[in-house]
Amino acid sequence: MSVLLPLMVAVPLGAGFLLALMPETLAKAADALAVATCAAMLAGALALFNFEGGYAIGGWSPPVGVNMTLDGFSAFLLLTVAAVTFCAVVFSVRYMKLYTAGPRFMALLLLMVAGINGVLLSGDIFNRFVYVEIAAIASYVLVGFGCGVGELKAALKYAVLGALASVLTLMAIALLYALYGTVNIAHLAEKIDEPVVAGTSVVFMAATLFFAGFGFKAALVPLHIWQPDAMQTAPAPVSAMISGALIEVIGIYAMIRTVYSVFGVTEQLGWMMLSLGVISMTAGAACALRQEDHRRFLAYNSISQIGYVLCGFAVGGILVAGGGRAGPAALAVAGALFHMATHAVSKSLLFLNAGAAQYGSGAGREGSTDGVGYSTRLTTISWLAGALSSAAMPPFAGFFSKAMLIFAFITAGYYWLAAVAIAVAILTFASFVRVHRRMRAQVRVSGRAKAAIKTPIPMAVSLALLSSLCLAMSPLALPRWRDLFLEPAQDTILSTAHPVNLTLWREYVEEQD
Repeated sequence: MSVLLPLMVAVPLGAGFLLALMPETLAKAADALAVATCAAMLAGALALFNFEGGYAIGGWSPPVGVNMTLDGFSAFLLLTVAAVTFCAVVFSVRYMKLYTAGPRFMALLLLMVAGINGVLLSGDIFNRFVYVEIAAIASYVLVGFGCGVGELKAALKYAVLGALASVLTLMAIALLYALYGTVNIAHLAEKIDEPVVAGTSVVFMAATLFFAGFGFKAALVPLHIWQPDAMQTAPAPVSAMISGALIEVIGIYAMIRTVYSVFGVTEQLGWMMLSLGVISMTAGAACALRQEDHRRFLAYNSISQIGYVLCGFAVGGILVAGGGRAGPAALAVAGALFHMATHAVSKSLLFLNAGAAQYGSGAGREGSTDGVGYSTRLTTISWLAGALSSAAMPPFAGFFSKAMLIFAFITAGYYWLAAVAIAVAILTFASFVRVHRRMRAQVRVSGRAKAAIKTPIPMAVSLALLSSLCLAMSPLALPRWRDLFLEPAQDTILSTAHPVNLTLWREYVEEQD
């Protein structure tokens, strides 16, 4: 089974190179190859879901060789990313008819997938950085793929700021290598044998640089300034991939992995994460309420939801590091994982829905998506499914993931954080109601619903799958399903926080067993 690990990177990478060589006349063959590759990635992610192990590239064992590892956390996100990617690529088969050079678009999209999978599977921080850059560079080009003025401006801003974030991350890696002579995550975890606190060592400086670099990739406030422009101008499948896969993996996943597995979470690092999470959660929701452009609204809402996720991981880390109760810590981390999945699905659905409505209204690739959310019955239903899940309305999965996080904050004694999370949830619901009313009013005025083009089958399949997932994931809040899907990732995160006070957590795990 471990042989599948390098294939999860090599297959989309090889398919991407083949697609880049295909002429425009073979567009249908290119689409078929891209869809088949993503279907294979989804099958591979399903096969690897309960697998934990590693693979040494070329037979060279670490720290000399490069290794790939898979555990509960990376397997959970590997499956989430594969599902979002499959839907985005199937959707692109017809949506990208609005553009030219379809095979090159698919090549770049698969290159991004290869980078994302590499981040999830890499066993050392330097190769993880390399994979981050592969995914990021592909996303820079994809944001500006239409070559319009607005698209190129957004892509340039994204690329320049992304380069700065990459420099900060590389500086952090260089500091750790200079101090310990290794970049392997397991070996660094053994060598960093003291809690990382402010003012005690160069290691804290490295941790701060990682926070800045990955905070940019995750679009956390105040490092988010690239994201609204990129989401507004990029093709709809690209916005879905950035929001549903890229930000979560090369931003949140890389940050959590580094804090927990490399440095070991401490109360100070936990409070740094919590501060970024609270600021992003509140500022993103407040800015979303003021947006008139549909995609910019979704972009700011995405920032707010990522804030929820980071708060969950932060509270879990603070409780474990401070010797607090392990039960609330486990619940907070499980809630964060659950919300990562619900956010990935619902936000990808909403961006694809905007693209389908735009396509169906005949607005063209540069037309506004405002007021065309009801161009067909399917786009109406998919909009409501994604919006109600993001706005935390039952029985959709977004309600249960937010409820799990808020309950974890309350049981942990963070009543102020629970109050903030509830207030932001109410503000988020109000912003979706506002957008919903504006869309209905504009449809009545323009009469576009009467002239709607039927949603093409590939787009309809993607919207239907993601809409179904918004409901189908709700049972993950139940103990039986949570133990099956969330507990392996939750245990991986908390049990790898190596140098801090984990006695309580280990005792809790033993009691559960």
